[in-house]
Amino acid sequence: VVPRPDPARGQVPLAFVVLAPDTATTADTLRDWSKENMASYKVPEFEILEELPMTATGKIRKGELFDRAAAIAARQEALR
Repeated sequence: VVPRPDPARGQVPLAFVVLAPDTATTADTLRDWSKENMASYKVPEFEILEELPMTATGKIRKGELFDRAAAIAARQEALR
């Protein structure tokens, strides 16, 4: 989970998720579960990925996820 810039709220959580093979889970399913079990300000947006960006030593490249979140925010801002 990384912050995504948001013009109205400053930042919103954005969760990058890799689903288990042959799962029927969707971003909407995850969002619905989150709304039922989390405070409203903590409910993230979800982005489904095939795989997380990893370093050669097996750590998640969070910087790349921050960049993706910023790109998503820029696309959403351009649509407004």
